[in-house]
Amino acid sequence: MESLPGNGGIINRIPDAPSNLANVPKITNGYQIGLTWIEGANNGGSPVIDYKVQYALVENNDYFTTLASGVLGTSYVATSLVAGQMYRF
Repeated sequence: MESLPGNGGIINRIPDAPSNLANVPKITNGYQIGLTWIEGANNGGSPVIDYKVQYALVENNDYFTTLASGVLGTSYVATSLVAGQMYRF
């Protein structure tokens, strides 16, 4: 939908997902994993306020569970994980 000049309309795009998700080896052990990422290239027209961190078990990769919402930075430590279990974040 096009906004007419001067009517105060704001057109926002859906923001890109964060990129370059990486493990932080110094923090990671059998029960926790340190994660870092980079803000997506397109923020949708507004600054990114916070992030939601989700995971899925590899054998059930279509069902994601939210670990945390309101994460203010570009890193997070996921705790209480099960050693030997494979996760997708």
